[in-house]
Amino acid sequence: MSMNKKIKVSHAVIVLILAIAVGYGISANKEETFSHVSSTSAVTPFKFTASAMKKSLIDSGYEVRNERLETLDAYVGIYQQDKLEVRFDIYHTRDNDQIDWVEVLVDASGYIDLNNLDAPTNPKVVEATTKAAAEVFKFPFFSKDSEEFKTLTAWVDSNASKPTKKGKLIETKIGDLYFTMYGQPYMRFLEITTKRKE
Repeated sequence: MSMNKKIKVSHAVIVLILAIAVGYGISANKEETFSHVSSTSAVTPFKFTASAMKKSLIDSGYEVRNERLETLDAYVGIYQQDKLEVRFDIYHTRDNDQIDWVEVLVDASGYIDLNNLDAPTNPKVVEATTKAAAEVFKFPFFSKDSEEFKTLTAWVDSNASKPTKKGKLIETKIGDLYFTMYGQPYMRFLEITTKRKE
């Protein structure tokens, strides 16, 4: 083998090793970032109040803004990673910390090819949406060491992959809160209320 070929081969090997290392670094960073956002930890018992939820979201890296609506106010927390967006809408009584309801959305519709809307559903995007929902929906609506939190975790784990068709609702009551999950292949919604929805 000539000296030129040896140098070219060694350069190719170095470039390949660097590419693998950089790719792994990006992948590891994405997982670390997402797990940081989804795994909020409550040191003290969590209170189901608008300000407590707002603080937990900010502490977890969400951008939170206030919205003034006709009869309610809302804190809107958004976290985006690539084309996947997580959004918390916390509707609460004006000038009060009492939550009326919370809606959590995991939205991966940014991965839909708008030039080919008839394309078959991408199973990898559906899987990523399900995985994200399974993490995000375990927000500490209850103290992390409580039985309610364990029940919520088990319910989310067993149902996050199911609501992929319009009209399919999955509901439960845990503690004093009502949870409703629904969605589409690239979206998952979770609504939390203190009263059963009519």
